[in-house]
Amino acid sequence: MTNGSAKTPKGPVAVYGTLRPGGRAYAAFHLAERTRFLGPCRIAGRIVDLGGYPGLLPPSEKSSTQVAADLLEVLDPALWSELDHYEGPDYARETVRLAEPDCMANVWIWRHDAGDAPPVPDNDWTLRQSEEIDPADDPASRDSSRGRC
Repeated sequence: MTNGSAKTPKGPVAVYGTLRPGGRAYAAFHLAERTRFLGPCRIAGRIVDLGGYPGLLPPSEKSSTQVAADLLEVLDPALWSELDHYEGPDYARETVRLAEPDCMANVWIWRHDAGDAPPVPDNDWTLRQSEEIDPADDPASRDSSRGRC
């Protein structure tokens, strides 16, 4: 599935950058209220620093690298089109099998070559970003039941 699709996607979304709890987009889109945190997850591939935001690159055939991410259930169907617009034409929303847990999830993948973009340390955007996690955005502090995909 790609950006701009009129069809509402099925399944959860795996977020690996500014949409993760504590990230600036997580707060801007009110994801604490519009999604349910399902738990941490890992996506096959790697992320690069594109200057304030990451780009997820699919894994090469011989690579076993994984990206740290969070799995969210979208509660507000209108959120899908908002996030597609936010990600823009440089990203494609695709349904992929996660490395952990073993399930399918929607993920935005960078459509271009990484060029000279530096790799993100340990493939975990939260280790790179300077944003502080707002305790109100920390899913561990929420009083909701956790589930998996």
